[in-house]
Amino acid sequence: MSGPSDLFAMLVFSIIGIIAFRSAKRETRAMRLVISMVLMLYPYFVPGGLWLWVAGIVLTAGLFFFKD
Repeated sequence: MSGPSDLFAMLVFSIIGIIAFRSAKRETRAMRLVISMVLMLYPYFVPGGLWLWVAGIVLTAGLFFFKD
């Protein structure tokens, strides 16, 4: 993690993942459940910077693209 921008990205995308996880669990949507879990956990494995934002945006878009 290299700065406040990375910390903000981790916070934003983790919160989006938590909200999507609760929604997918309630509606029993498997693909959205998996994407939301990845969205919550990926910041621990991505080195930060631009890749953190790109992966978060792509995964968040995947939540809207895959609607079982």
